[in-house]
Amino acid sequence: MEPRVRRGIQGRERPFIVTNVIHLGYVVGTGEPVEIPLRHTAVTGQTQESGKTTTLEGLISRSGLQAVAYVTKRGESSFHVMHPIAPYFQERADWEFVQSLLEAATNTKQDFKQSWIMRASEGAKTLGDVRANIQRFLHGVKAPATVTTQKRKRVVIAEKKDVWLQKPARGLNADVYYVLDKYLDNIMPQLAEMPYTTELELTDGLNVMDLRDYEFPLQALVIRSVTDFIRERLEDTINIVPEAWKFAPKQRGSPVRLAAEEYVREAAAMKNFLWIDSQDLAGVADVLMRQVGVWLFGVQRAKHEIERALDHMPEGLPARRPRPADIATLQKGQFYVCFGREMYKVYVQPAWMTAAHAEAIARGEEPVDSAHDILKEYDHEHKEKTEKSAGRNHRGVGVQSEPDGVPRAGADVRNAGESGRSGVAHQSAATDNSDKEEAMWKEKYEALKAEFDKLKERYELLERLEQAEIHSAPAHSNKEFISGDMAEWFKKFPKESLEATYQYVRKRMREENPEDLLVGISKQEIRVKTERPVMTVEANKDLFGRICQLTAEGFFAKPQTAQIATAEAVRRGWCHPKTPFMRVVKPLDELAKMGFLTRETDGYQMVNGVKINLEEA
Repeated sequence: MEPRVRRGIQGRERPFIVTNVIHLGYVVGTGEPVEIPLRHTAVTGQTQESGKTTTLEGLISRSGLQAVAYVTKRGESSFHVMHPIAPYFQERADWEFVQSLLEAATNTKQDFKQSWIMRASEGAKTLGDVRANIQRFLHGVKAPATVTTQKRKRVVIAEKKDVWLQKPARGLNADVYYVLDKYLDNIMPQLAEMPYTTELELTDGLNVMDLRDYEFPLQALVIRSVTDFIRERLEDTINIVPEAWKFAPKQRGSPVRLAAEEYVREAAAMKNFLWIDSQDLAGVADVLMRQVGVWLFGVQRAKHEIERALDHMPEGLPARRPRPADIATLQKGQFYVCFGREMYKVYVQPAWMTAAHAEAIARGEEPVDSAHDILKEYDHEHKEKTEKSAGRNHRGVGVQSEPDGVPRAGADVRNAGESGRSGVAHQSAATDNSDKEEAMWKEKYEALKAEFDKLKERYELLERLEQAEIHSAPAHSNKEFISGDMAEWFKKFPKESLEATYQYVRKRMREENPEDLLVGISKQEIRVKTERPVMTVEANKDLFGRICQLTAEGFFAKPQTAQIATAEAVRRGWCHPKTPFMRVVKPLDELAKMGFLTRETDGYQMVNGVKINLEEA
């Protein structure tokens, strides 16, 4: 890592730390931390089931870089830790761009119309110029209505009929220009109404553009403009392309595909990276797939999608290649990650979850569904900050964010371009929902409080009855704990009859109304029998024996990670230099299970008081 300074478009400088690796999460089963290199990355998995959005959000928050993401589908899961920004757009009018735009708008290749597109783009600087050229070819250009000549000092005005400077296109030419004109008719009005900006100013962390209100061609124009801007002017920036099968397809052109192909070839030198989010890998352009260095595979249900995911996993790695059932049974937030010669099954740590809880989920100590409760708690903690921030910003149009730079969890990023009135309405709806949720939790709390008070009352009654039984034992029956006339009356009866009466009353109480007499209740008892394990191991037999030898030599007197233990084994010649550290994790976990080691937050440590005897053959 090295400290650097990022200069914004407006000249402001922001210090940040450059890192070559990003913390991803923890290995499922062992809880070992996993880091991935900073490369072009592809994240794939079933929509709404795999947790792709949460994965990208967590990686960006820990990368130290600025990133741009886009929300393009209605009902799509939004980011929780982000900064909303307005759409950015810069016009182009070269024929390659115009052709890719029309292919994206029509979902068909336009190779046949390429020559007509070239003519329409000649001399054009904007899409409006292209459309004007098409209409000129389609309708023609007439000569002036009159021509003035001079003959023998007399002015003669002659009318000229049907004289064209450029005749209208006919036949096939007219048909092609007519179709191109209609294509642009659908795009130009939306472009005129879109509240975009011509300056892109990014903040640290995740910046999100909401494009859900616009058709696909306009979404592609915005993503293409941002991609070109990052490649040409920015450094240390991640560009996240959503649904790459749609925006950068294999079989046809699109504005995003052209820009993305230039981006992946040139941008990495400036630490600008392309992250691909796609459920379907088969439809993504091959040029982009060949540049991907890190793969994240989430849950897939369809058979052909599972096969495609397995085809992208390299063979010959030290880790076992997953089976189709392993891909189909992944839970939300679990991914197979592949980079270099490494492959792990990990639980990805969300940006709003602590490392301890993510590690507990990876180990199986906490259910995966507990993440929902943590997210609700995160939303609740940020609610008050959001309301204060909204109160300060409700007068103007613009981006509303938290005082600490983090917007409200689940905020609608389209607020970046909407009026203050719509923001207030959105906050009012959010307040109503939060009031209902608060009432629900209050009702649950009151029910639990009533149950607790009832149990406490019964416990206090039990203590009083036990104390009463101690003081009313038969040995004390002759004491003066009864006074007055009743004491004189009891003196007339022998002790045996009083004891019999006491036992009779106690029996009837226990049979007929046991809740009023709890003195006979049994008390819980736990008896724990421990056995000290004694183990004899041959150090030279296998890797388990070598790890036991390290333990006996005091290597784990202080916490040591599995990676450090692997390096020590390699140094002593017990393992091959390319041995993955996961092979060392197994014997370490066995020793921890037997009670010789403990798993600490920073590694494995030997238990105090363990007796070790070294015997030399």
